[in-house]
Formats: sequence, structure tokens, C-alpha cells
Amino acid sequence: YINQYNGEHLRLFYGSRLVYARLFSALHYILNHVKSVIEDWSHDRYPYQLPIELYIPTTSEPQSAVRSTYHHFNSANYQSLKNYFQQHYSSWIEEQYLNWMFELNTQLNHQTAATYIIEYEDEFGIPRVDFICKNENTLRMIRPAHFVEDMRQMVSSTDYLDHQVQQV
Repeated sequence: YINQYNGEHLRLFYGSRLVYARLFSALHYILNHVKSVIEDWSHDRYPYQLPIELYIPTTSEPQSAVRSTYHHFNSANYQSLKNYFQQHYSSWIEEQYLNWMFELNTQLNHQTAATYIIEYEDEFGIPRVDFICKNENTLRMIRPAHFVEDMRQMVSSTDYLDHQVQQV
């Protein structure tokens, strides 16, 4: 069994104020962050727009003669490399994602129950909270009528989540 808590939206009172929250299983939280790290890495190397150096020849080259050749040659190579990477990246992620999911789910379910609470503000200054349950045992121990209280009783350091993202 793999639970499906992947950012389920909640509104609740937390710390004497109404906050918007999300509920995650540690499995989905970790895998979402792994995908985010990989996507950031790929966008750093192959951004949506071509880098400026593909359009501007070096100062030692004549402007008129070299510019069109330089632009065409580098742009074509860059686009083909970017397309190749994105095709292989997508297929690799699809292949690996299920393997990561099953392996990580098994690993997490063999560990002790724990919760993680991440408080932050969104870009508009609105308080947000992510509640993360480590495994199935944790989810069974959370009582809906005492959600925040139960989450706080089992809270652990988020360093574990960061470590797991790096491991995958």
C-alpha cells in the first residue's frame, strides 16, 4: 500500500491563527523535492531561452560576417543538445520514479513513526504550513480531532527529509 497524500490542502487553526496547510506523506514530499532538484539542475544547464552568448560574437570577431554563422551554428547545436537531454531525462525519470517510490516506501515503513512540520510564508506573506507524515504507522496514530496536537507530539527534525532527498 502506498498512501496518496501529496499536498492535500487543509485550512486549520495553528498557533492561534488560521493557516493554509498541506498534508504530505514523507514519500511524496521527498520524491517531489528530488524531481524539483533535478528540474532545477536541468534548467540551469539547458534554460528555456538560449544564453546570450549564442547571439553575441566575441569582440575579436568581425560583427557582420561572423554573427549569422555563429548564431546559426551554436543555436542548432544547443537546440539539438537540449532536445536530446530532455527526451532522455523524461524517459529516465519515468523509469526511475516507480523504482524510487517502491524502494523508499518500503524503507520508510520499516522506520519509527515521525512527523515533520515546515512553517513558511508564501510570496504574498500568507502563513503556510506543510505537515508531513513519515509512514503508515504515523498516519494511523494521527487522530483527526487532534490533528495538530498529534503532529506536534511526534515532530522530528526536517534534516532527515533533506538527507533523504540527497540519497535518492
